[in-house]
Amino acid sequence: MASFLLHLQVRLVLVGLYLAVVRLIRRCVIPRPPILVTDVKKCHELFATTTLEKRAALNQRLVVAFGIENGFTTTNEDVYCSFRNEIEATLERNSNDYARKDLRDLITTSAQEFLEISAQTHRSILLINLVRVAVFRTVLAMFFPEVPRLSDEDIVFVTTKMNSLWHDSKSPWKIFQARYFPTQSPIIRDKAQLHQRLKLVFPSLRGRKSILACENPLNILLPACMGLFRVVLNCLLEVRFRSIPTDFLEYTHLFQQYLKDPNDRWPVEENDISVQQIVAETLRLYPPTRRIYTQREKRVIAVDIEQVHRSSEVWGEKPLEFDPRRWKREGLDTIQTVEYFPFGGKIGSPAKISRCPSRTRGGPKLIAVIVGSLLGVLGDEWCLVMQVVGECDGDSMLASSCGSKQP
Repeated sequence: MASFLLHLQVRLVLVGLYLAVVRLIRRCVIPRPPILVTDVKKCHELFATTTLEKRAALNQRLVVAFGIENGFTTTNEDVYCSFRNEIEATLERNSNDYARKDLRDLITTSAQEFLEISAQTHRSILLINLVRVAVFRTVLAMFFPEVPRLSDEDIVFVTTKMNSLWHDSKSPWKIFQARYFPTQSPIIRDKAQLHQRLKLVFPSLRGRKSILACENPLNILLPACMGLFRVVLNCLLEVRFRSIPTDFLEYTHLFQQYLKDPNDRWPVEENDISVQQIVAETLRLYPPTRRIYTQREKRVIAVDIEQVHRSSEVWGEKPLEFDPRRWKREGLDTIQTVEYFPFGGKIGSPAKISRCPSRTRGGPKLIAVIVGSLLGVLGDEWCLVMQVVGECDGDSMLASSCGSKQP
């Protein structure tokens, strides 16, 4: 009898351990869905109360997938301040007409070379790769001027791997696999390939056996390229390929005028529209980040920026349409309209951690420079010949469209 009770107790303990492990794995692999917040007042409250700890806990997937340590993944105040100060100083240094003209010329030359090389073998190009090259070269010129010129092939390889890892990092199962079964993990495989290419093209990393998290160029490349790419691609699609001919000509004229003198002041409106409104409308429909995540009482909370930006209560009829004139028509303002926050916390609010530093340091104007330069290179000789149904977004970087030169 005693032996039977002992065996029963052992089995109960084993069953209990088994259930505990199952619950633990399920919690890791199938987390509770986030609570989506669209109430504007609550959104700004969440921005104001976000801490490094709340944000870093949700971004550890990026540490696993990319091997980074930056202001989004750290709880160390010194690391965060150093990271943010470096970003702010670089943006400030490039937020003037001389720097914007240099970037304009760089983007124009790079895009022309990309089209010329592509035209030698194909009549069509992947528009997504043209934008990738333009955005990546812009970020390199601003943050890594010491890096020698990369080939388009290197850029496409690096950005494709970044995209793949970004998507895989959103899968709790793939992150679990990377942590506990690394030899079978596509994340670990892709990260190794990405790091290997970075060691070849970044002089400071050559000869290294591994890339230290604190020295990883992805600390900057990842947040800068992913958000900027989404906005630039969609702005280019809306202006160049989705607008009616009269709007396209007007939009293009406005960008051309701005690129002649891209100083700190936006050009004045023409016919109730300006470059500032075109960029603002793009950021409204396609914010760099659809949702900003934080934590409260162990629950994941998501500020649903995209949903707030597409509410008919604020943005008038047909809020899903790209219509830059709505800003003048509805009396909207990029600063005063509290329902507009593509860069996180509003200026003047106690939400520095949740606010992208590019908001006050030339971010929208940088978008205008890249889009305007690409419009100038594409001209009216290219047409959209294929497009995947659905939205083009920088989170996925899908090859959603091709440009084909008109005969």
